[in-house]
Amino acid sequence: MKHLGRPIRLTRCLAGVRVWGAPESTDAVVVRGGRIAAMGSWRELRAALGGSFRVQDCGGALLLPGFHDAHVHLAAGALWLAGVDLRACGGAREAARVLAEKARSLPRGAWIRGFGWREEWVASDASRLEGAAPEHPVVLAREDGHAVWINRAAACRFGLGRSALVAREAEAARLRERLPPPEEAEWREALGRGLESLRQAGVTSIQDVLTEPAEALRALEAYATLRRRGALTCRVDLWLPLEMDARGAEALRRRFPPDDPWLSVGTRKVFLDGTLGARSAALEEPYADAAPSRGRLRSTPERLRTALARAAAQGWAIAFHAIGDRAVRAALDAIGALPRPLGSRRHRIEHAQLVREEDFHRARRLGVAVCVQPLHLWQDAPWAARRLGRSRAARAYPWRSFLRAGVPLLLGSDWPVGRFEPLAILAAACRRPAGPWDRAEALAVEEAVEACTRTPGELSGRRRRVGRLAPGWCADFVLVQGDLEALVDGSRKPRVVQTWVGGKLCWSADLAGDPIPATGEGRSPPIV
Repeated sequence: MKHLGRPIRLTRCLAGVRVWGAPESTDAVVVRGGRIAAMGSWRELRAALGGSFRVQDCGGALLLPGFHDAHVHLAAGALWLAGVDLRACGGAREAARVLAEKARSLPRGAWIRGFGWREEWVASDASRLEGAAPEHPVVLAREDGHAVWINRAAACRFGLGRSALVAREAEAARLRERLPPPEEAEWREALGRGLESLRQAGVTSIQDVLTEPAEALRALEAYATLRRRGALTCRVDLWLPLEMDARGAEALRRRFPPDDPWLSVGTRKVFLDGTLGARSAALEEPYADAAPSRGRLRSTPERLRTALARAAAQGWAIAFHAIGDRAVRAALDAIGALPRPLGSRRHRIEHAQLVREEDFHRARRLGVAVCVQPLHLWQDAPWAARRLGRSRAARAYPWRSFLRAGVPLLLGSDWPVGRFEPLAILAAACRRPAGPWDRAEALAVEEAVEACTRTPGELSGRRRRVGRLAPGWCADFVLVQGDLEALVDGSRKPRVVQTWVGGKLCWSADLAGDPIPATGEGRSPPIV
């Protein structure tokens, strides 16, 4: 039995659990006041506790720390998907049908935003999209978020002529900033749907990446309102774009300090390149299918030097979007000139899909953390080898190489580009698709779990509070039916059955098994 401390009146006991990382004899966890109060054998705990408390029989389910999505676009993604969600569409014809249906539900001239178009739709059949909603200005983000397609009506509103067009990277960001701002109620409604999905997936902490200053301010206000109403069921660390006004960013950090237990600000985000899919990731050598192009750096460390130095001197952690090996090298060059951020945060590199061998150890020496998105490999596998050629593809999407070099590794979904289902992310991290991808880069199950629980918890402003199952730590955890080892061989798919945040059950599926009698209460029903 681990840690009871002085006698206290305990309110919750989860019994009949398999506790991740704990001795086999540990089959019960006691929760009080939003924290884990005790862990150990149910037999011993029941004899030692006394008093009145409620017990839930978990039927042998696996208890894990709550999942931490270390790179997600929850606020912005939820808002874009509140318009039209094209991610499941099989082609331009189906996408046009979805868009037309949305247009019929809105008054003429109302703006429509959406997410999920693919490059081949625009290349071969853009006229279908144009004809779907000709009387509505339409702005659709591509499936990777790095480009937007706008129809003729939107082009006219933007003063860009009378033709539909595709804008990429920085130009796309400028157009998104010119969209009419949504009302805070729209943000709250969209965030509410996003938070519900997180609860069902077992996600209890996120790092929400905002790339546009106006979005960041409005999203924080919506999050703050949800928190005041007791509706914030996930701990949120929200990132601000480096381009944001320094005074405005500092005011938000004072209001939402980096160590706030529920809603914090402490990281700035900067883009160094684009994506492999768009051939805008910055590579050292030319693209195998588009030579002599090597992509390009959206921003160089030289151009960013003043802004980076100012932000880092103020204690901000800097997160660099860097997918290609040339961009990763540029990120490390920039980090080498910066002071370390305050607290437990680190400067970070996001995605790192292609990395030079010497840069793994360089990242360790500089104290860098790296966040990868395993689902991206599975999404990209049908075409990424053509972009890189087989020899480069064999060393692409390196996950375990970072761990071997001693670099802290975190896992994220990059939702809505990927799915924010941690069990799917764990499965993707522990396996490699068919093709030239090096199987030695797959993670062991234990490594993958650490990368989406304990490691991001340690590197967040909430160090020593979240990411572990231990007495005194926040009672953020998830119950899973099934074994995680099944994720590797695909024999059976485990599923999330309960999600707890701050000692409160915020989502539950049906859980098999009868409840265990509760001391002082006779026979207590499960906590549902």
